Amino acid sequence: MPAEPHPFFFDAATSCVAQGKVELYAKRNEPLPATWVVDRQYRTVTDAEAAVPKLDAKTGEFALVPLGGVSEYTGGHKGYGFSMVVELLTGILAQGHLSHESKESDINTALCHNFIAVDPALFGDREAIYQRFSQFLDEVRALPPVEGHRVYVHGDKEAIAREERTAHGIPLYPQTEDEIHEIMRRLGLDTAQFAPLV
Repeated sequence: MPAEPHPFFFDAATSCVAQGKVELYAKRNEPLPATWVVDRQYRTVTDAEAAVPKLDAKTGEFALVPLGGVSEYTGGHKGYGFSMVVELLTGILAQGHLSHESKESDINTALCHNFIAVDPALFGDREAIYQRFSQFLDEVRALPPVEGHRVYVHGDKEAIAREERTAHGIPLYPQTEDEIHEIMRRLGLDTAQFAPLV
């Protein structure tokens, strides 16, 4: 949604964490928080390196925990519901593969997306809506923070990261560079043309 000083972006997985974050922990050789991944018996998995290859929707060995956790008492049914809505929008309505029908290793997987656009002008004056929304976001940012922190709204951290990356480049883990080379080879591209971004 357009706003000042930058747009409002809400991008989130329907699980407690995106799978890419688990992969990042594996690259850092760090243990996973106990609320992210479970096995078939809903036991906690904290070994990131072991989790990455087993987070395959087809085998169901490990799974990302839905938003709210694995219990209705903690709101897990809400994250489960959000996941079902995403499957409906991106799989059923798009007439493509559902998550459990897709393999990350298959570059030709028919993954589908769903885009919904809403024109604010349908509700009133577009500029007045943008201005009011910008003011609301500033009010949220001005709320008293937890000591030692600041209040962010969705899009703030991304705007900060964009500035830093534009000025200093994008840092890559060596494993990520290897993965990029592997994808390039699978696509028949010359890996010599790839230059690290930092």
